[in-house]
Amino acid sequence: EGHAARRSDSPHGGPEQQWIVHERLLAKLEGERVSIFKQVENLRVPVEDAHRAEWEQKTRLAEIADLKVRLQEAEGRLAKGQEVLVRASQELEELKAAAPGWQADLDKARMLTRPRLEGVCYNPGQLPEKVGGFARCGSHAEMADSSKGF
Repeated sequence: EGHAARRSDSPHGGPEQQWIVHERLLAKLEGERVSIFKQVENLRVPVEDAHRAEWEQKTRLAEIADLKVRLQEAEGRLAKGQEVLVRASQELEELKAAAPGWQADLDKARMLTRPRLEGVCYNPGQLPEKVGGFARCGSHAEMADSSKGF
């Protein structure tokens, strides 16, 4: 009887009662198990999709690295081209600044290379007169026109 009293004193009853409670809990868990597995499967990324995403990421990273190298090369070529243009622009400005001096030098050279003309001038009623001097240098347009015949 002491043993029976102990069984009734226990909050879950006897071992049979406990066994029934455990079976109910186990059945409940088994019922929930299917829905839990479905939820886990829905959350799981398919292996193919994961592999495709990883492959695309690697491919994109390789493309980005290649494009960075190309960009650096293009920037280098651009910088060199800009340096060439800056130098050419500076040379052009120097030539423009020197051009007026060239014109004066050219006029001086033309004056120095003009031939001396000598001749005799006869006027009626006067003695013959010796004339001499340098040929007149015409304008640049006249010089260009006269040089076309050569």
